[in-house]
Amino acid sequence: MARTDVALVGDAQLMRRLEMLKRSTLNRVMRPAINQALTPIARAAKQKCPKESGALRRSIGKKTMTARQGVIGLVGPRVGDQFTRDYNGEKRVPNNYAHLVEYGHGGPGPAPAHPYLRPALDENRATSLGIVARVAAEKFNALAEEAKKVQ
Repeated sequence: MARTDVALVGDAQLMRRLEMLKRSTLNRVMRPAINQALTPIARAAKQKCPKESGALRRSIGKKTMTARQGVIGLVGPRVGDQFTRDYNGEKRVPNNYAHLVEYGHGGPGPAPAHPYLRPALDENRATSLGIVARVAAEKFNALAEEAKKVQ
C-alpha cells in the first residue's frame, strides 16, 4: 500500500486511560473500531481515484493490524494478482504506480498530481474519529458487562 503517515491522536486524558489498559484488551477494542473507521475513507478514495484502466480504483482497500505501537489502519492499493490488469497490452500493477497518481511525477512524460487518498482522509477525518469513539465505547461497555457477569 502507498504509505501516508497519519496519526490520529486523542486528548491527553483519553490517551492516559488507554495506556493503562492491557494491550490485549486494547487490541480487542481498537481493532474493530479502527476497521470500521477506515470504511468511509476507503470509499471516498475509490470515488476520487482517477480511472484509466480501473485497476487502481479496484485495488483500493483497507487493512487493520496490530503492531508494537498499537493498532494500525491502512487505506491504499492492495497487492496481489487479482488486482493486476492488462490495459492496452501493458500489465498494470496498481501498487507500483499509486504514488505517481497521488503526487504526480516529472521526467520525459510528466504527469500532474491527481490526489485521491489525502483528500479522502481530510474529508472523512471527523467522521472516522466519531466512529472510533462510538465503536470503542460500545466495545468497552460490552467488556464491562462481561466483567460484571464473571464476578
